[in-house]
Amino acid sequence: SWLIQKKVKQITNDISINEKKRLNFDIEIDEILEKINNKGWDSLSNEEIDLLHKGSKKYSKHDNPN
Repeated sequence: SWLIQKKVKQITNDISINEKKRLNFDIEIDEILEKINNKGWDSLSNEEIDLLHKGSKKYSKHDNPN
């Protein structure tokens, strides 16, 4: 039915949006890690440090689901 097709399309769009957000987050984390590698921890802004902490929490939950 058209309603099921609409719901499937919405779910697919949501997955795509979430996947894009995850990829963007991963890219930001990679850029911060590269900056640390090139310039050191002291070169980070407070926003970058906060983002890195969020990434650490996210990935530690992902790697250890318990």
